[in-house]
Amino acid sequence: MMTSAVTPIPHLAVGQTVKDWRRRYLAATATLTDEQKKAMIPAYVHRNNGEVLIAESVCQKDTLVNALNELERLIDGNPSIVTRVNEFWSLKPDSKSYNDVVSYFFLLKSEAECAGVSRDMMLIKFLYVMPGGEKIYENKRD
Repeated sequence: MMTSAVTPIPHLAVGQTVKDWRRRYLAATATLTDEQKKAMIPAYVHRNNGEVLIAESVCQKDTLVNALNELERLIDGNPSIVTRVNEFWSLKPDSKSYNDVVSYFFLLKSEAECAGVSRDMMLIKFLYVMPGGEKIYENKRD
């Protein structure tokens, strides 16, 4: 008999940023369509009445990404470019397992785009974390 693991959908917790919640929310709702994910946002963002209204308003956006970006902008505010770059450079994978390394690559890619970090720098950072990546970088340096 095969059982599947059920990942509970997280609520936006007190003291948690929308950016941190967003990653967990997207992971927990991976099997849903973008429209379903977007429609469910207000049910999981309810620390106070103002945030509930913000969550309901962002559901009117055309895509899930736009809705989550707007939610993050309105609740967390716009971090400075220095903060985004520091966040990018402080990222580390959870482990060296294949799934964690792949997830880390896509996380790095999105954080690099937000911080304005070039693809070359993003790839160098990734290669230095990936098992055997330093050797690949040294061999293909040119």
